[in-house]
Amino acid sequence: MTTRRAGWLIWAALMLCWPLPLLGLGDASVPAARYAQLASALGVLGWLDGTQGMVGVLLGLFWGHVIVYALALGGIAALVARFGLGGRSPEQRRLWVIGLVVLVVLVGSVQGYDTPFHHSDAHAPLWRLYR
Repeated sequence: MTTRRAGWLIWAALMLCWPLPLLGLGDASVPAARYAQLASALGVLGWLDGTQGMVGVLLGLFWGHVIVYALALGGIAALVARFGLGGRSPEQRRLWVIGLVVLVVLVGSVQGYDTPFHHSDAHAPLWRLYR
């Protein structure tokens, strides 16, 4: 596995599972991919009904979080891949990436995410977060 592919896989796991705060609105703590999911659904509403009022504000807030967190997590993943895994053989790198991804998914599965935007559970676990 190349260092670049390792970084992309680590980044994807972090985007899907690592809890990040929602700044400026409540006490939510969910993965960046959840913010992208919410922004996409709200984008459809904005397209159909317009982006006046809170729809536009929330669209900007959610997409802003997605962009900032994607860049920050991408930087972290690139640093881990380059400096943490760069000196290893491709086979060792593959095993380390599998281990890191499994660890991130397990941490995300064990803890509950705090989300005021879930339809049935304000403290949803990973497997119910994206429903």
